[in-house]
Amino acid sequence: MAIEVRDVFHLYPAAGGMVPALRGLSLSVADGQVCVVRGPNGSGKSTLVEILSGGLKPLSGRVEVNGVMRVLRQQNNVLSELSVREFFELTRVDVDALVREWNFGAIANTRLSDVSSGTRQLIAAAAVLAACPAVLLADEPAATLSPSEASNLYQRMTQHCREHGVTLILVTHDKVAEAFADRVVRISDGRISEQWLPNEPEQAIVDRHGWLRLPREQQYEMPALVDFVQNRDRLEIHGLTQQVSRGHIERQVSMSTEAVVSLRSVALPFGVGDQVAGVNCEVTRESFVAVSGPSGSGKSLLLQAIVGTQVAVSGEVEVNGTCALFAQHVGLALSVREAGASDEWIHELGLSEFADRPMGTLSGGQRQKSLLAIALSSDAEILLLDDPTSALDEENRELVTRLILAEMSRTIIVASNDELLTTSADFVLELS
Repeated sequence: MAIEVRDVFHLYPAAGGMVPALRGLSLSVADGQVCVVRGPNGSGKSTLVEILSGGLKPLSGRVEVNGVMRVLRQQNNVLSELSVREFFELTRVDVDALVREWNFGAIANTRLSDVSSGTRQLIAAAAVLAACPAVLLADEPAATLSPSEASNLYQRMTQHCREHGVTLILVTHDKVAEAFADRVVRISDGRISEQWLPNEPEQAIVDRHGWLRLPREQQYEMPALVDFVQNRDRLEIHGLTQQVSRGHIERQVSMSTEAVVSLRSVALPFGVGDQVAGVNCEVTRESFVAVSGPSGSGKSLLLQAIVGTQVAVSGEVEVNGTCALFAQHVGLALSVREAGASDEWIHELGLSEFADRPMGTLSGGQRQKSLLAIALSSDAEILLLDDPTSALDEENRELVTRLILAEMSRTIIVASNDELLTTSADFVLELS
């Protein structure tokens, strides 16, 4: 086996006691297997990644990794002061061939700090695959990519790993990745709860302690008192009550015609040239606008230009109202409450249990919801959100979309390729 994890437990300190992240998790991955690990936010995926990569030592249990492992994280995989070519030279492979293979010729001599986050992620993926480790651990490698770019990356990664006998553990909440797997497992509440093969039914896993997760498509009222009835070869559970659906929120279209953000023939500098050029758009008060486009199209740059941290090469940017951009996590040593989130938004985003824990101890999805809670708690009239759902599972993406749709007291502009957000927006500005 390339990976052997047996009965691993891990706890995080928090106000009022320790919080379990992994609760006796066991996982085996065979040599050369492409294993996709899925699970909701807070299920223990991030902790498993840190333990497999050696960043954390489990409190108990056994972890074995056979062979050299490389890790491809969601971000911060490159040395930003280097050019693309210089970064590839660190892999000690044929740099020219790698540049041609991944179509990076136009940016080969560009500093990595001057390319988009999505392009940096593709560059990091190219480098780590070229190194051909025995085991590759990829943690949400496509979170910042458009759907088509993500699918292409999954295909390239899995094809390369199969051709070179690399064991791939792909940790993601993206269901699209399942189609490229040899095997899919799901983590829930710090344990492996289900496993299945692509396009085949899920199999629930009952561990030796008798723990069984209820079907995901059904949401039940919890906690509950239930009765177990043995009926021949079946074990029946009685006493569960299904949750009442909250229903769909129809967004009230703003009747305001007052423009709070005006972009007139805006061109923005990006790396080796003007990558964002000729942008024209008017955003009216109390509207919800999505900015979408592939990696390198300038989505984040446009938000920075609106808030004033990026100067346009030409054109005009006019903002009428207080404006705030939320793109980076603030002070991971702080709790979400200490960072300025109100109790109302902490509750709405399901963060009450984690409100006093340092954000550095939370999962990626919990940190992203914490950032959103801080944003929504601000008094800015215009909120700019950069990829607010990239680290979220489907349930939490739906929650965030609902909250944005219901937030009619201010203007919200998101940079995102998330279909839930783009199809719900009043207006979509497509960049190319």
